[in-house]
Amino acid sequence: KASEPMNRLILPLAVLTLVACAEEKKETAPPLRSVRYQVVEGHAAAGNREFSGAVRAGNQSKLAFQVPGRVQEINVKVGDRVKKNQVIARLDPTDYQLQLAEAQASASHGAQSALSAAYQAVTRLKRQLQYATLKAPGDGTIVASPVEANEVVGSATVIATLQVGEQLEVAVDVPETAINEIHRGDHVQIRVEARGKEPIKGDVYEVGVPGQGGAVYPVTVRVDGQPAEVRAGMAAQVIFQRPEKPDDGARTVAASA
Repeated sequence: KASEPMNRLILPLAVLTLVACAEEKKETAPPLRSVRYQVVEGHAAAGNREFSGAVRAGNQSKLAFQVPGRVQEINVKVGDRVKKNQVIARLDPTDYQLQLAEAQASASHGAQSALSAAYQAVTRLKRQLQYATLKAPGDGTIVASPVEANEVVGSATVIATLQVGEQLEVAVDVPETAINEIHRGDHVQIRVEARGKEPIKGDVYEVGVPGQGGAVYPVTVRVDGQPAEVRAGMAAQVIFQRPEKPDDGARTVAASA
């Protein structure tokens, strides 16, 4: 029975230890704070879409000889401003001159029955000789000249492209994943590399259809006004502003107390 006083002493000590542990847990528990919340409507990030293209003239004329021959001279280069009836290029007239001389001789010394045909040949060859000189149909700027002297060309070969007037455009190709966001009349910004970082304004003029088997749409943008230092043929970036769209759901965020 000597162990009974010891048991009586151990039991109260165990109870005191449990109570002390419980108090420590209560002291370390973090205090609760009330937090207010509010619901906000979100919007998807707008962002921009950029597509590369080239500046071109809004009104262009492709100039070609009406007769075939060897190019004797090209009198213009890209960027030149020309006046109406200014000579753009000439063909070697030698062959046409020889044919004309023969036709004239036949008309002068031929039989009476052949005179009508001879005169018709003279008239035709004189016209062809005139066609061997290519002239500008109006005032404008040369924006392309793909042919060089001494080349043999056909009657439909483009010798030069003439920009008539001052309207400039930028042509870009837009993929099908973005075309539904672009509409005629949309305002855009145009950055011309040769002009610097400052963009110029423009508007969507035409949204075309893709070629057979293609997945890109040709879009034409017209440049506002006549910005300095911008010419046909320059590289350009067209910046389309994407429409802002609301998110599918609202977000709940904590508000400051």
